[in-house]
Amino acid sequence: MVGRKLSNASPIVVRQMEDLPWKDAGKPGVHYQEMRYDTQTGRYFGTARFAVGSRSGAHRHLGPGATYMLAGRLTDHHCEAAAGDVLINLDGAVHDVVAYEHSLAVARIDGPVLYPSEDGVLASLGEKARKAGQQVDATLGQQPGIVLKLADLAKRPTGIAGLSRRPIFDYAGQPHQARFVELTLAPGTRVPAHRVGSLTDWFVLSGEVAADGQAAQSAGYVSLQAGAELEIRSRYGCRLLCWADAPVVWADKKARLPDLYGF
Repeated sequence: MVGRKLSNASPIVVRQMEDLPWKDAGKPGVHYQEMRYDTQTGRYFGTARFAVGSRSGAHRHLGPGATYMLAGRLTDHHCEAAAGDVLINLDGAVHDVVAYEHSLAVARIDGPVLYPSEDGVLASLGEKARKAGQQVDATLGQQPGIVLKLADLAKRPTGIAGLSRRPIFDYAGQPHQARFVELTLAPGTRVPAHRVGSLTDWFVLSGEVAADGQAAQSAGYVSLQAGAELEIRSRYGCRLLCWADAPVVWADKKARLPDLYGF
């Protein structure tokens, strides 16, 4: 598989799910689409689709993964994640996921994924680690995942009118540091101008949003490169799943606003 990196010439990239191709993941009934897919760093952002009875195959995460279940249900030996749930895979997690329903999951993976063979979901992300001597079963026995129901997590005010934040995962104790949150923008919300400190990804769960004038609709992906400068606006309201690698820098230093993503 050949990964696709985002161009440095495009600090803000917007794509809709309906416009991205579905690719064969190497396991029967499993397909994926990529907003970003980097085999050198083992970092992926996109969506996986599972047919009934399909399996990911046993694999090990060398770095955290944060997944939101859009539809269906995925099961491993430790837990089960259904539509509306968040699945956090911790560094070292070893599991085999099976789908007993048609399932769709949006995910960001921040580290290689090792398989015992070259076949399987995102298998090529593990090539570099495999060559370095990493083994799939090196961390067997560790808890592979944490399941959270998104709707049960508390929303918090942000100090910006019309904007609330729901913290999901703070990546504590993980080799890759980031924040995973849900942002809810009421109709007419404007998030002031700011600069992104490092790579930041959004998935538009519902509604519409404009990132510096570039519009994304429901089931849309947005990737912000380090240094991207933008305002965020939503005319009709939206919910965003956001993965951010660093705090933002507000253009108006006097505003004393808290960090957008909860750093």
